[in-house]
Amino acid sequence: MAGKVIILCAPSGSGKTTLAKHLLSIKELNLRFSVSATTRKRRDGETDGLDYNFLSIDEFKNRIHKNEFVEYEEVYHNIFYGTLKSEIESLITNHNIIFDVDVVGALSLKQYFSSNSLTVFINPPSIDELENRLRRRKNNSEEDLNERLDKAEKEMEMKDKFDQIIINKDLNISKDDILVLKNIGPKTVYGMPEAGYLPIPKKILKSGVKDMIRISDGRMSGTAFGTIILHVAPESAIGGPFSILKTGDKIKLSVKNKSLNVLLSKSELDKRLKNTKVIAPKIKRGYLKLYYDTVLQADEGCDFDFLKYKK
Repeated sequence: MAGKVIILCAPSGSGKTTLAKHLLSIKELNLRFSVSATTRKRRDGETDGLDYNFLSIDEFKNRIHKNEFVEYEEVYHNIFYGTLKSEIESLITNHNIIFDVDVVGALSLKQYFSSNSLTVFINPPSIDELENRLRRRKNNSEEDLNERLDKAEKEMEMKDKFDQIIINKDLNISKDDILVLKNIGPKTVYGMPEAGYLPIPKKILKSGVKDMIRISDGRMSGTAFGTIILHVAPESAIGGPFSILKTGDKIKLSVKNKSLNVLLSKSELDKRLKNTKVIAPKIKRGYLKLYYDTVLQADEGCDFDFLKYKK
């Protein structure tokens, strides 16, 4: 079966490249990076064919004429970005793919891959913070900076067209916090990957901490270890209680009592559950349709329901 697709999108300076590199470091996701083609100048430290396929403007336009792109856009004047069909075909059979593209490209790829994809928009905390980040790069003229900020505002207006939105800000996290990863259960485009072994943030590791409580509705490798709770059911993707957790919620874990609770009032729980939206993938036929309609939750074995033993 063809691999799954993660499509990352964000205004320049929002951190999508950093996030992509982090996801690629998780071996259990079996991810490969789709190298985009571009006509922009190569930056210091970038490698042709690894970071981007750097093309001349004439060569890029020639490939457009030959219909060699899945999607492309002239992001800035004479600066094109695009995804080559040959790049996808070489990866999709045996791997999951991660894309790092602009808004127009992301939405085109979403349409191309349909239910086999997950689109993620990375939103900066504010346009002012984005400007600060771009200025710290010290490689943009004032004209380039203003052009990027104008484009960023337009891109941020389209964020609701994406499946998930992440606000990229510095995490205020301590060793006593609990790390939570949702939406990687059986009924997601990933099919419950071994991604539950969440990495501990670097600033926590530097303080000498070697373990933190981590919770997810996914799996992890049998060789991984730590204070980790997996297979939460019902999963987030179908609107289970796990889906309503928010940053800042207090969670109580008792190994002795075998209990895991979020410390919220009943009225707040009911309110969040009522407002939870479950968006089922638009799958009409084939194996993916069979899988989505019949796969069981983690507490029932994640098997197809028609294979369940009946006495």
